[in-house]
Formats: sequence, C-alpha cells, structure tokens
Amino acid sequence: MTTPSTPLRTAFPRHIVLVLAAALALGLFVALAYPLVDPDEGRNAQVAAEMAADLDVVIPHLAGVPYLDKPPALFALSAAAIRVFGPQPFAARLPALLCALATLALLAYTSRRLASDAHAFRVTALTAASPLFAVIGAYVIFDMPLTACVTA
Repeated sequence: MTTPSTPLRTAFPRHIVLVLAAALALGLFVALAYPLVDPDEGRNAQVAAEMAADLDVVIPHLAGVPYLDKPPALFALSAAAIRVFGPQPFAARLPALLCALATLALLAYTSRRLASDAHAFRVTALTAASPLFAVIGAYVIFDMPLTACVTA
C-alpha cells in the first residue's frame, strides 16, 4: 500500500481559524450594530420578510407584487433566518455574513492546497481586512453570495 507524497490537510491551522473567527465577529458586530442603511438593503430585507410571512420561498414579492428582478435564493435564505430570529436587520443580513465566511474559508482552503499555510493566512487575512469586504459581508445585497459562488 502506498501513501500519498503530501498528507491531506483537513483542519485549518490556528492562525487561519483566528482570522475566520475575527471576520465572523466583525461581521456580527456590523450586522447587529447598524439599522438597514440603504434603499437596496431595505428593499431586499422587505422582500425576505414578505417571503417569511407568506411562507412562499419560490416567488419573491414586494408589496404583494411578484419581485422577479433578482434570483430568489438570497431572499429565501434571509426569509428562513427571519423565521428563526424574527424581523430584525441581523436576520436579513445573516445569509450574506455566512457567504462571506464561506468565501474566506474557500480562499484559505484553496491557498493551502496551491501554496502553503503562510500563503493561506496572508490571503485570508488580507481579504477579511479589506474594508469593502468587511462591510459588504454584512449587507443585504447579492454581492457576497455571488462572491461565494464564484469563489467555489
């Protein structure tokens, strides 16, 4: 029986886990500390709230009218979070926050596979520390779910 030349590294090293935890903490702070701040964010949260109230996660509605301008996945995920946590900004922002964390984890995993743990740490820390990533990571818009899907 032969063994692979490089062992499979499954768990992240402690320093990458700390970066992911810090990014999650910053995202939670932003999601909890600020009200919905943008017309787009408020509209997206309202669509999700109507989906949560109607239990219709297939066709989003805004003011009772089908809202087919955007894909329904973010609305459905936000609606599920609203059903669990209630109608608050944090619940609407939770799917974007989880997508930001998934993006960072995917970056760390891929960087470790292609380069090294040190490279993965730098890539993950620099991405998490960029102001735009940190803000959009806790914002009810489609950018972070799209980023996670493209990264995957």
